[in-house]
Amino acid sequence: MLSDHIEAEWIKKIRNNDSRVFEKLVGKYFEPLYRFAWRYVKDQQSAENIVQDVFLKTWRNRKNLDPSLSISSYLYRAVRNNSLNYLRSEKNVQHSIDDVNIMQFSGKDPEEEYIEKDRNAAINAAINELPEKCRIIFLMKKYDGLTYSEIADTLNISQKTVENQIGRAFKILRKSLAEILTIL
Repeated sequence: MLSDHIEAEWIKKIRNNDSRVFEKLVGKYFEPLYRFAWRYVKDQQSAENIVQDVFLKTWRNRKNLDPSLSISSYLYRAVRNNSLNYLRSEKNVQHSIDDVNIMQFSGKDPEEEYIEKDRNAAINAAINELPEKCRIIFLMKKYDGLTYSEIADTLNISQKTVENQIGRAFKILRKSLAEILTIL
């Protein structure tokens, strides 16, 4: 994420119609926001459309952006709200997350590759079994790299709730993965 100072400077430039800085903002946040939207809607095209719509609305309303507020929190909150609106309007059922890649394979031995694949599948299954709020907060922290404060702002919850949910996620994951990972 950007430092507060850099964020504030970018917002000031965007408010003054600097499209190059806005393109940098899109380049910085598009992929993490897409992954975030996908966790809700489970559809590539819909997730892309949601993120594009958020950036389009942000550009159209650039004069209203406040340099003293976090742009990343604003963007994540907007993507979250648009994703939830999409789910309501489409009456879609949220499915489990299958494509979270927890660990990257680094070995070349086929046996190691097989074990790594099983381990990733076990970790993904355990993450999918987390309660929804806990899973979303865990993924925002571990995969999007958001701070507790940014997660709290994005989800309109307290920072203490974020801390508790992260702790809860780790406790559940340790318990559910302990046996599986010792076997592998």
